[in-house]
Amino acid sequence: MMERTIACLVLIAGLQACTAAPPLDVQYYDVEGTTRQALRRSLAERGPIGDDGVRYHAYTRWFVRWNYRLASSAGGCRVDSLEVGLEATMILPRWSGSKDAPASLRRQWERYVAALRLHEEGHYAHGVAVVDEVRRRLAALGGTENCGRLRQRVDAEGEAVLEAYRKREREYDLHTGHGATQGARI
Repeated sequence: MMERTIACLVLIAGLQACTAAPPLDVQYYDVEGTTRQALRRSLAERGPIGDDGVRYHAYTRWFVRWNYRLASSAGGCRVDSLEVGLEATMILPRWSGSKDAPASLRRQWERYVAALRLHEEGHYAHGVAVVDEVRRRLAALGGTENCGRLRQRVDAEGEAVLEAYRKREREYDLHTGHGATQGARI
């Protein structure tokens, strides 16, 4: 059985309908402050660092893996079995000490963190869409006369899907201002 493992940054626009979503691991980091400026500073200092080396207020990372087995017969080579999986982690801020802050700031925080989560769920949805697209494309590949050629086609198709979604991820963040247009502003 050949295994391909790919780690990806997640950012996208234009999602497809997906099957049941794989589990999402949600993690939190603590921020502090009783003013908007203090919260912003804490977010900027403590936020997760993305795959690009930049610190963000939240981050979603996904990991797509596909495994397949090829079978050879008199008619050539074909994909005999295929599994495509996703591991995803979303890292969000958690405000400790919010009870000491003004009620107006607490309400603003609730709106902000809800919008931030919505934006990150868009990234996660891209990872789910990659799984669906890789599964669909690899399952549709016809057989070839040679297992070596088919292996190259399978891997090239999977890589093409990943590259397309990497581009969508970048466009998603550009289009949304990393969630700002979705209300993720504090």
